[in-house]
Amino acid sequence: MPSARRFLLPAIASLLFVLAYWGPQYARRGHWEPDEARFVYVAREMAATHSFLVPRRNGEIYAHKPPLMMWLVQAGESIFGEPFGSRLPTIVGAFLSVLAFFSIAARLAGRRVAVYAVLVACTSVRFWSSLGFGQIDALLTGLVLSAAALFLSRDGKVATAKILPAFLCAGLAMLAKGPVGLVLPVLVVAAIRIPDRGGPFPALSPAQWCLGFSAALLVPGLWLAAAALAGAPASYFREILLSQNLSRAAGAYGHVRPFWYLAANFPIGFLPWTLVLPAAVPILRRRNPTLLRQGALWVAFVVLFFSVPVSKRDVYILAAYPGAALIVAAAADALWEKAWYRNAVQAFLVALPVLLATAAFALRLVALELHPLPSFSKIAAVADGLSVACVAGAVPTGLCAGLPATDLAKRHGAMIPALALAAAFLCLGALAMPALNPVKEPFDLVPVVERTVPAGGRLLLFDIDGESLALHANRRGLRLDDDESMRAAMAAEGSGLAVFPAKAATNLVERYSPLVRETGRVSMGRKAYVWAHFADEPHSRPPDGARDAP
Repeated sequence: MPSARRFLLPAIASLLFVLAYWGPQYARRGHWEPDEARFVYVAREMAATHSFLVPRRNGEIYAHKPPLMMWLVQAGESIFGEPFGSRLPTIVGAFLSVLAFFSIAARLAGRRVAVYAVLVACTSVRFWSSLGFGQIDALLTGLVLSAAALFLSRDGKVATAKILPAFLCAGLAMLAKGPVGLVLPVLVVAAIRIPDRGGPFPALSPAQWCLGFSAALLVPGLWLAAAALAGAPASYFREILLSQNLSRAAGAYGHVRPFWYLAANFPIGFLPWTLVLPAAVPILRRRNPTLLRQGALWVAFVVLFFSVPVSKRDVYILAAYPGAALIVAAAADALWEKAWYRNAVQAFLVALPVLLATAAFALRLVALELHPLPSFSKIAAVADGLSVACVAGAVPTGLCAGLPATDLAKRHGAMIPALALAAAFLCLGALAMPALNPVKEPFDLVPVVERTVPAGGRLLLFDIDGESLALHANRRGLRLDDDESMRAAMAAEGSGLAVFPAKAATNLVERYSPLVRETGRVSMGRKAYVWAHFADEPHSRPPDGARDAP
């Protein structure tokens, strides 16, 4: 019973924290491109076509990722609806990340430091933003940290049956994002074991390692076998097993970056705690050098692993931030004893809401000045949301600004900056981020689709995958890569809508005469598109005055 209580209480606390911290953003923000809209769209097409084992996009097999993310999206939308249910994979990933990291940190430095460490990690810019978005890396990180936590939860000699849950979590991580799901837990565990020469943590025999890896590989193996029995073509397995790993690592799918790219981006993603890290390192070097080496190796192993491939994104190293958070948290009490640090925290807490409110006020002035222009009318909504968020965030941060002088701060003062940041991030996620929905989603396209495309029709997409466009239009997409195939698809559809990137949308009326009836523009974030309403009436001419959108 005591052991069950030791797990149950942190699990409940972790779930409540995730729902309170990111939940408002999960529930109020729309499906933003590229990642969120893509996975939700693929999940819905899988359900619509009853292709539950093989993901599909725009009628074609989608081999970029294994299906765990899409399965969870389907389950979440079935239970909770959307957009909250669409983010079930992220909710699961955030919950597992918080719970597993707390378990590891408590194991290494005690429960009090573990609470600090979780708050520090969750109030770093990259960790907060990634666990708030419907990205696959949040789910991957949760499963990776869970596998590491399960492995490190046992003392002494370990029975074979007790290591299987750790490797099964690694198998699920592989089902989320491929082989990295098996490598990352091993790197995290190695980073913790090496400085302490194993310490109290278990050492596995070669037979146990073989059995564990076999159990991990069994999870994606069962899915691949089921997909083969369901008739998935050999080309799908070649791409999911080879191209998406070897070719992607070589840069065939973009995101080509220099070797040092992730090392340079890690300090940016760890802000604002990057500013504290240089002061925390010498403190921990004196007080707990083993813990310092464990946290440093944790960061180094993950960053170096993803630095070797040519293709890189800063979100890949999400699992590295807890290692740095552990260093900051372990030195937090000692830092709070220093007057310069307390003064800096107090100044930061006063300045934060002032700076945000000033930014919102300036943005609102710009919106009022340019409001008559349609493209700038959306700025007003963004400014309003940011203003409300700043006012709401100013209250808790302002209250926290007066805490350093209180008796409470003497006992728990190290948590004050993390709590204030959490309050500010909560308000930004709940109030300011949803205000960006009109900018980040193709709202202007929806009424045009409802007017021109029948319920069973397809949205024709020229040289783009257009998941966000098709998702918000509530129509299945069909990608065409040249004028000949687009014209044939228009004729086959009879009437409907085609969407072109703005740079490829010149002379649409002439190029597709006499099919195109009218054109218009739609924007989504920094991307601009031109839509063309077409009707297959070969004996008629485009209406008088028909011309391309400006």
